Amino acid sequence: MCGSSDKILGVAFQKYVSHGVENQGHAVPSYLIWRFINRVIARAADAESLTSTIGGVGDGSLDLPCLGVTCQPVENDQFKKWLGVEGGDTDVGMDRKGVMVSWSVNPALKKYDVITAINGTPLDSFGHVWYLGRRLYMTALLDSFYVGDAVELTVLSRGDAGPVVEGRTVGLMSPKDCFLVPKGQMYDVKAPPYLIAGGLVFQPLSIDYLRGWTSDRDRPTHLQHIVNTGRKCQTRQECVVLTQVLADECNSGYGSGWVGGPIVEKVNNEKICCLAHLEKILDDVVYSPEESADYVVLELLCYDGPFTMVLASREIRQGDDRVKERYGLPRLRSDGSSRRSGCPVHSPV
Repeated sequence: MCGSSDKILGVAFQKYVSHGVENQGHAVPSYLIWRFINRVIARAADAESLTSTIGGVGDGSLDLPCLGVTCQPVENDQFKKWLGVEGGDTDVGMDRKGVMVSWSVNPALKKYDVITAINGTPLDSFGHVWYLGRRLYMTALLDSFYVGDAVELTVLSRGDAGPVVEGRTVGLMSPKDCFLVPKGQMYDVKAPPYLIAGGLVFQPLSIDYLRGWTSDRDRPTHLQHIVNTGRKCQTRQECVVLTQVLADECNSGYGSGWVGGPIVEKVNNEKICCLAHLEKILDDVVYSPEESADYVVLELLCYDGPFTMVLASREIRQGDDRVKERYGLPRLRSDGSSRRSGCPVHSPV
């Protein structure tokens, strides 16, 4: 980047982390640098009038946006005919290429929709576009926008009367609103949230947590599977994991320390949406003056299958004080005594 005096102010680099590519650095593409600068300038000038350089109504986020979908290539001729992309009894889909939506959290798109163009730029069967003078994946084009911007998609959808091609205005989303386990580093400057009850330590699954293993192949397979395939929905906003057991009389018989990282599926037959939801259930069942249940039943998913833990509510309360003193813990919850925010369903009002 250069200032008005033709002096170099700095050079931005990005590093690709993987086995066999050590000691490699890559310059950040200039259009991403300008994207960042324009947003910072717009924030400073007027936080209420943020717009992208291409056009839109961004929400102020610097996250790289996405469509909120997972797409797959459309190559097979039989698959193309079934979708209506080519062949069949109609010419609607003839000579069209694109990628099919296989999963969507965006209300403007649904499964089996075929995206054929973004803002008039056509896609090929692999999702590539001709952009910046070269063939790039469509995310490179979307990176020119901001979260909250609107793009015009050309979509071919399957209808009862045959395939239909239509233009749709689709709002761009943040990846944080799509993936069950957010991509990238989250806790470089802040500690990860946690909840300790009866010596059981609960945390949302994160990439930072899995980086405790030196190799991807050493990571617990059931947790890596959630990272690869987990998507958010109304009833599940986080993947809550039992990260360790702080040994105490109240949890005797369930092991101690690392116990395999089981996923918390249900508590007292209620599916867990997020850490705040688990905290609310424990508050109601264990810590409220009107104790609603004598026992807490945790249904977990381990790498080798389901596992059940049962603890008495009274034993959990008594064990908390011992655990806090024995392990020198200043507090048993990452945010003190109140539920943390972040989940649209279970955040405190």
